[in-house]
Amino acid sequence: GEAVRLLLEGRSMESIDRAMRAFGMPVGPIELLDDVGIDVAAKGGETLSAAWPERMPSDPAFAKMVASGRLGRKSKKGFYRFEGDKRAGADPGAYADLGLAVPTGPDSAPEEIQQRLLLAMINEAAFCLQENVVANAAKLDLAMIFGTGFPPFRGGLMKYADTLGAKAVVEGLRKMSTTLGPRFTPAPLLVQLAASGGKFHQE
Repeated sequence: GEAVRLLLEGRSMESIDRAMRAFGMPVGPIELLDDVGIDVAAKGGETLSAAWPERMPSDPAFAKMVASGRLGRKSKKGFYRFEGDKRAGADPGAYADLGLAVPTGPDSAPEEIQQRLLLAMINEAAFCLQENVVANAAKLDLAMIFGTGFPPFRGGLMKYADTLGAKAVVEGLRKMSTTLGPRFTPAPLLVQLAASGGKFHQE
């Protein structure tokens, strides 16, 4: 969802995907949406938004894509073009269906894109730990590596958060919350760790 918001703000889908592949993800988030199915993402987004409207605001972009028949790889028509089973570059028609011009300016810095997407992931993971959705940071990291392809050399999402430091994560989230909205409000657990100098992994 946050990757699509970046797209709606004028970033190119290629720059978003390149930034996250450079971080170590096996595919970029826009590519992943095509692979999973945009209709599946739309339904998931509706369910999450109904449960947590402030943290997971609904986004009309998915509905627009589905309405125009853009379901992703399975329909050979999504954010990207497909030639057979292979991705064949960004589809200008996808930009048009979203009411966007094809981006022509320089790419955003990869670090800016990475920070926006990764801090959102860390924040939601902190809520999962705080609400006992998952027992501990080690299990969460294992699930992220095996379940989402989070780069193993980073140690896992919460290990990566520990390398940044809770204080830096909270500062980054608060800065984004002032410009992008309450979905970036830091989880109480993160605020607590930032205040105490603690880490997710108690070593």
